[in-house]
Amino acid sequence: MARFLPQALSDALSRPSRTIREFQDVREEVDATLGEVKHTMGEVAQTLAEVDKLMTDVGRTLQNVDTTLTGIGRTLSSVLGNVDTTLTESSATLSDVKKLLSRLDEEREVLGKVPELTAKFGELDAIAKEVREIHSAVLKQQQTSPNPSA
Repeated sequence: MARFLPQALSDALSRPSRTIREFQDVREEVDATLGEVKHTMGEVAQTLAEVDKLMTDVGRTLQNVDTTLTGIGRTLSSVLGNVDTTLTESSATLSDVKKLLSRLDEEREVLGKVPELTAKFGELDAIAKEVREIHSAVLKQQQTSPNPSA
């Protein structure tokens, strides 16, 4: 019986330290998950910043298209208003119009990418929402879990 008693005491004394280790393990897992969530949120923020920059570029492109269309309108009006111009002047004007139309085609091609950017922004918005939900769940889990240091 003397041999049994020290083992029982040893077992009883090791239970709290095992519990503390288990709490520490859970805490490490929660900390790791929070780190991953923070990292993901950082990536989402970076992607959103890139999308914002792209949207700014699209805005500038739209302004260029407007300017180009205005320039084309003025050029065509000038060509129609000056029917009596010489062949050389007409050729130069048509060359200018060709350059403007080429720029317009290039800018229309860029504008064709706007739906892709819009779809990507929607995807990023959905990812951000999921990250917020995960973050909220982790915070709730932390609030409802017993405090291992208490």
